[in-house]
Amino acid sequence: MNFTVVPLSIDWREKGAVSPVREGACGGWTVSAVDALEGITKIKTGKLFTLSVQEIVDRNSSGNPGCDVGSTHEAFESIKQHGLTTEANYHSGGNGTCNAKIEDESVTKITGYENVLANMVGYGNVSDNGLKYWLMVD
Repeated sequence: MNFTVVPLSIDWREKGAVSPVREGACGGWTVSAVDALEGITKIKTGKLFTLSVQEIVDRNSSGNPGCDVGSTHEAFESIKQHGLTTEANYHSGGNGTCNAKIEDESVTKITGYENVLANMVGYGNVSDNGLKYWLMVD
């Protein structure tokens, strides 16, 4: 087995992978999903985008669309199905309106996601045999 030595901690703020705090963001259930996607997109592409939380709120399929109804799972499903554009692109309709045909302009998308326990802190795989694993903290 080959193992890579990794630092005990990484401050992703220092690496530019954390967007500024959203002031008055609607849809707290979407913010954690969008923040995670912003960070992973920066790590993967080298570009940090401020992605649209409102786009997910507007697509909420729970039957009760709005700021306070939904789950992080729904947010990830929405991103998986439709992608996500930037906050600036989504609000380009002017006069407080949003661009309804924005799916064609998504800047990032996910192919899947996993729900993990609070004490799971890392993921990896052993390339020799393809074994995938999670690191856990007691």
